[in-house]
Amino acid sequence: MIVVPEIDVPGHTHALGLSHPDLVADPVIGEEVVAVTAEYGGELPRAGAPYTGLGVGFSSLRADAAGTEALLRDVFGEVAAMTPGPYVHLGGDEALGTSTDDYRALVALASRIVAETGKTPVAWHEAGDADLPDGSVVQFWGLLDPDPEHARRVIRAVSRGGQVVLSPADAIYLDMKYDASSPMGLTWANGPTSVERSYAWDPADVIAGITDEHILGVEAAMWTETIADAAAVEAMAFPRIASAAEAAWSRPLGSPQRDWASFRARVGRRGPAWREAGIRFHASPEIDWDQDSSYNQL
Repeated sequence: MIVVPEIDVPGHTHALGLSHPDLVADPVIGEEVVAVTAEYGGELPRAGAPYTGLGVGFSSLRADAAGTEALLRDVFGEVAAMTPGPYVHLGGDEALGTSTDDYRALVALASRIVAETGKTPVAWHEAGDADLPDGSVVQFWGLLDPDPEHARRVIRAVSRGGQVVLSPADAIYLDMKYDASSPMGLTWANGPTSVERSYAWDPADVIAGITDEHILGVEAAMWTETIADAAAVEAMAFPRIASAAEAAWSRPLGSPQRDWASFRARVGRRGPAWREAGIRFHASPEIDWDQDSSYNQL
């Protein structure tokens, strides 16, 4: 197992502004932040005040602040020294409050600093717009039918010798609801995401021009805005984490044993072992789960 630490810049930096107000711009309150606040409650973000809401994209490092580069060198230098793995993730997503020029400058600076530590920079696919060091990794979090701009950024990064990690949100974001009745989870990624939909995709088919040789791997992400405890983590992950594993490590979709009918039968047979291990999985009605004498309905 390789742990990949992520320190997200230039957005997702509102908390930094509490300790370093000279390095972070005032919040940019766009329509998305207003809409999320209206749906989930809480106050709009304010400069100098802690923020506990669900809005994103409103904060930004200042490219013109004299101390920005020194801070990035301190932070990424310390993180790189702490981790034995070859990768450091610098974020780069949801920087809606950052101008295009500032975004490119800040991501280029952060990625160069990471590379200078000897680590391979990893960033979300938006960073493909910046001049990343050769060999950097971008992580795609868009949809299975990708926005052309998202795809363009990935292709630009790969054309510079980089690789891509695929995390298509409407397939393997594990915090998406299973169905409309799910008590937890979100739906923004074309949701809900059934077990079948989490399975029925192939990495090499997501972005035209991106083939297996460009794909470093697949990541099933779980964000925890609506995930309250360990039981919820297990229920949201299982069985869809098995979909992600098979997409990442098996032959292409449509190959022998790489189809929905085969998968649902094999996952159903995992039920007793998961119960024995104490995994509180979601017993999706899409699956015919094997039973055993010790089974208690979850």
